[in-house]
Amino acid sequence: MKFHNFKPKRSSATNRHLSTTGKKIKLHINDFISGWAKEFEIEQEGFSFSKWRKFFVSLTPTAFCCQLHYWHSSSLVVLLLILSIILATKVHLQVKKESLLVITSLGMQLTTTFMTGRQNSQFIQRHKIKDVVINEGITMNSLPRCDCLQKIYEEIQLTLFENS
Repeated sequence: MKFHNFKPKRSSATNRHLSTTGKKIKLHINDFISGWAKEFEIEQEGFSFSKWRKFFVSLTPTAFCCQLHYWHSSSLVVLLLILSIILATKVHLQVKKESLLVITSLGMQLTTTFMTGRQNSQFIQRHKIKDVVINEGITMNSLPRCDCLQKIYEEIQLTLFENS
């Protein structure tokens, strides 16, 4: 069950933060009509192919210096195949955006969007929520810093527990 068809009220805010690894992230807070729902989105910058390109460019002369192409040409192909699989796996598992939709009377929906467009969603019903704990240190997806998490936590508390 997805609830992303709501139209936000005019109060939408975007704040720029840094992740714990120093990457730039954006926090979007969409406030829906009468404060009965809020959506928090943490969005990361896209995947950097330039680092991988630099790695492959530096790997090529190293392979030629070691004369890898004379020993076994198949070993060079296997090495490139392994690196390509690692790159594809990294792109498939890297998180692009995480969103949390908090609806006062219904509950919360957590959605993770990956670089490939794949999405995982989980809905938690309101009657099952006693309190909110942010476990970013455990899931390790977008890794926002404490100031960003504190802002989200305070807004969740206001939306879920003080508006009900």
